[in-house]
Amino acid sequence: MQNTHLESTVSADTFVEFDTSFVLFFLAMEIGHKGLLSFEGLLMAPALAAVLVGPYLLLKGGDVSFAHWSAGRAVITVLGLALGSAFAYAVGTLLPGSFEFLPFTLLIMACMATAFLSFGALLGFRLER
Repeated sequence: MQNTHLESTVSADTFVEFDTSFVLFFLAMEIGHKGLLSFEGLLMAPALAAVLVGPYLLLKGGDVSFAHWSAGRAVITVLGLALGSAFAYAVGTLLPGSFEFLPFTLLIMACMATAFLSFGALLGFRLER
C-alpha cells in the first residue's frame, strides 16, 4: 500500500524568519528613534544583535549560507534604523507628540504575535483521520 497523503504545510522555519523579521524591524525602528548612541540604544543593541543572528541557529535545513541569509536581515535592520531616526524628527513637527511611543507599541505587538505563533507551532496539533 502506498501513502498518497501529501503535506502542504508551511514549515516552522519560515514562520521563525517571517515573525522575527517584524520584531527586528520594529526593534531597529525603536533604536533609531531613541538614537543608536543613546543610553537606551546601547542597552537595546545586544537584543538587536540577538534577533538579527539568533533565528539562523533555529533553521533546520542548511540550504542557505549565513552571509546570504544575514544580508537580507541587515537590510531590514538598516531600513528600520533609518525610518526610526526619520520618525524621531517627524514627531513634534509633522506628527503630534503622542506618536512618540508608536514604534515601541508596534514592537510589543509584534513580539506578542511572534510568541503566539511560536507557541502554536510548538504545540502543533494535527488532526488524524
